[in-house]
Amino acid sequence: MEATQPPEILGLLSDPLRWQLVAELGRSDRRVGELVQLVGKPQNVVSYHLAELRNAGVASARRSSADGRDIYYRVDLFRCRDLLGEAGRSLHAALSLAPTPSDDVEPRRARPRLLFLCTGNSARSQIAEALVEHESAGTVEARSAGSHPKPLHPNAVRVMAERGVDIAGRRTKSLTRFASSQFDRVITLCDKLREICPELPGAPIAAHWSIADPAAAGESDEATYPVFQHVADEIESRVALLLADLRIRPLKGPAMADADIVNVRYLVDDVAACIDFYTRHFGFTVGISSPAFADVTRGNLRLLLSGPQSSAGRAMTDGERPCPGGWNRIHLIVDDLDREIARLTAEGVRLRNEVVTGPGGAQVLAVDPSGNLVELFQAAAAS
Repeated sequence: MEATQPPEILGLLSDPLRWQLVAELGRSDRRVGELVQLVGKPQNVVSYHLAELRNAGVASARRSSADGRDIYYRVDLFRCRDLLGEAGRSLHAALSLAPTPSDDVEPRRARPRLLFLCTGNSARSQIAEALVEHESAGTVEARSAGSHPKPLHPNAVRVMAERGVDIAGRRTKSLTRFASSQFDRVITLCDKLREICPELPGAPIAAHWSIADPAAAGESDEATYPVFQHVADEIESRVALLLADLRIRPLKGPAMADADIVNVRYLVDDVAACIDFYTRHFGFTVGISSPAFADVTRGNLRLLLSGPQSSAGRAMTDGERPCPGGWNRIHLIVDDLDREIARLTAEGVRLRNEVVTGPGGAQVLAVDPSGNLVELFQAAAAS
C-alpha cells in the first residue's frame, strides 16, 4: 500500500523538545521537575509534551514509592525503535531498522563496573546484577547492594531460574560495603533509596529505574510471583538497552582526564534550586542529579552541590553541622562584566555588591539560592 501521509512517530519526534525529553528519559527515569531543569523549559510546557508522548504510547508514568506526590516518567525505547522501523518500511521496503552488529564495535580494554541499588537488595538489584553478568557473558562487571539488606527473596531466585540463571547462593549486601569503591555507573531501582543515595567516589554516571518492589504487591509469595515475572521482564529489557549503550558510549561522562578537572564543593539548602540556578544563569551542565546531591560542570570546573541529606552535610563529631555561605567562592572569568550584570539582573539573580575595581580588573558577586557566592571577573585591559 502506498504511503500518502508520514507516520505519526515522525511528527511526534520531529519536535526538538520532545526529542530531547525522549533522549533524557532514555538515560534515566525522571520527575517533571528534573526534566524542567534539564531542558530549560517551563513546567507547563514540559508537562504538555510529556502528555503527547504518553498519548502516543512512547512514554509512561508511575507514582513514586518514596513520595506519592511525585511522578516518575520513563520512555519505551523499544517502542520507539519499532515505530521508527515501521516508518522506514512505509517509505520503502529496504529501509528497515536493523540492530548494529556487535562485531562492528571496538572491544573495550577494561570491563565497565556497574552498581545496582535498592532498599533490601533482595530482588530488584539482585535480578539486575545477575542479568548483566549473564547477558554480557562476563564482559561487564556488576555488583548490587541495599541500604537495609534483607534475605534474598525466593521469588527472585525462582524467576531467575526460569531464565537459566542460578542466584540461589547469593548473599544480600549493604551499600556501606561499596562506600569506597569506584564504579562507572550507579543505577538505583528504588525510589526511596534514590532519595538517600550517598555520593560515591569517582563521580560515576548515575541513572534511576523507577520500579516498584514486587514483594509488596501481595500477601504471599504465590500471589506476588506474577509481579516478580513482570519486574524481571522490565529489568531484562532495560539491561539490554544498558549493555547496548555501554558498547558505544564512553564509560565516563566528559572525555577529560581526572587530573584536568577542578572539583569545588558547595553546601546547599535545596539541590534542585541550585541546579536550576547554575544551569540557567551560568551555563553549567547537569551530571549526577538526586535530591541529596548533584554535580554540574562548566568546562573543567565541576561543582558539587551537597544538600543537607548528603554525606558532606552530616554533622561533625562535635555536633556542628556544615552549612552554606561564607566568602570563599568559584571564580568565573567573563569578557564583558557590564553585559553579564545586565543579563543576570534581568533574570532576577541577586548581586551581593557593586562592581569592585582593582589593578587586575573588575569583579562582582552573584548569590545562589543557598547564599553561596559566584564571582564574575573581567581582567583589566592590557596597557
